[in-house]
Amino acid sequence: MNEVRSPEILEEVETLSSVPETPGKRLTMKLHIPDDLIYLDGHFDQFPVVPGVTQIDWAATFLQHLMPGKNFSIERIEVLKFFKPLRPNDTCWMELEYSSEKGRANFSLYTEDWKLTSGRFVIK
Repeated sequence: MNEVRSPEILEEVETLSSVPETPGKRLTMKLHIPDDLIYLDGHFDQFPVVPGVTQIDWAATFLQHLMPGKNFSIERIEVLKFFKPLRPNDTCWMELEYSSEKGRANFSLYTEDWKLTSGRFVIK
């Protein structure tokens, strides 16, 4: 029975935002999508893809790495876009950028060739 619920984290780098007007932190993670990921079951049999809601959940979960010890809730998700499917055995990067001043966190998933997913959390 599949029990793998998360991508394998190959690299993780935390930096300060490069935009002086938007102080905050950035986390870039290189991820590998396992072919036995539980969320692939039934989504879809002939062309398995990682569901969008799973990608959003990973971004929200990994956002905690930028805010250790801080309780937060996501008020809403803005500008959510799915450009290309994320598939089993793909390697991609997830980038999260949190600005405490603006109360927002941008997230994106991408490969060397494609933007896969992007969006923004409004944080309470």
